[in-house]
Amino acid sequence: MIGEDCDALMEIWHHFAKVYVLGKRRMEDSLQITQLKPIEVRILYYLSEENFNVNRLAEMNFVTPAWITGVLDDLENRGYIVRSRNASDRRVVNVEITDKGREILAESHRIYVNFLRESLSSFTDGEIEEFTRLLRKIEETLNRNIQEEAGSL
Repeated sequence: MIGEDCDALMEIWHHFAKVYVLGKRRMEDSLQITQLKPIEVRILYYLSEENFNVNRLAEMNFVTPAWITGVLDDLENRGYIVRSRNASDRRVVNVEITDKGREILAESHRIYVNFLRESLSSFTDGEIEEFTRLLRKIEETLNRNIQEEAGSL
């Protein structure tokens, strides 16, 4: 159980924030060769697995549909995605990745893998498994708390 040591809790939060900022900066630098931002890579990854509509992509990235539309405009202008109106509901805009999008995603994937290998190189396999387990546990707790709060509104 979490004790009364607020300093220890704040240190954990500080490390989360610092790792996020440093990792994001390093990833953005590494991705410059592709001219993609991490959010664009994430969207292409999602679309490589399954086609989504604009609203669902926004939800998955914790942003508004209006915000994601700007990102999709850039991806579409570069030929990485195509958008089309849903045949059964014209208000819905479907998004799918193109072959060109898959090619740039493959290059970006190599960059991500190299970044992750470099970042986790001091971890043993067991530590990586434990770290992954702990991150999942934090994610599950946060999701549960969000759902409980949403249910009480």
